[in-house]
Amino acid sequence: SSLSPSLRSHITVWRTPGRSDSDPRPLDDYETLQRRQLSAMARARDAAVALGIAWLIHIDDDELLYAPMHRPLFELFGALPSTVDQAFI
Repeated sequence: SSLSPSLRSHITVWRTPGRSDSDPRPLDDYETLQRRQLSAMARARDAAVALGIAWLIHIDDDELLYAPMHRPLFELFGALPSTVDQAFI
């Protein structure tokens, strides 16, 4: 089923220039994966900085970030000292 417009507004799709909407596959999935991920992350980081977002979580769509103490993630990351630039979970 299709997502509602309000939910779709929370999703950003990064398209490779020159690709058509009818072919969503990357040009070379194996060889360019790392480069594409780094490029997408850099764009996301720049957008987050421009929006004043303090934390940006890079997670694949088939992964789960689980907080076993059932605390909201904003509390977990908010409790880190301001000198922390990265958290590896």
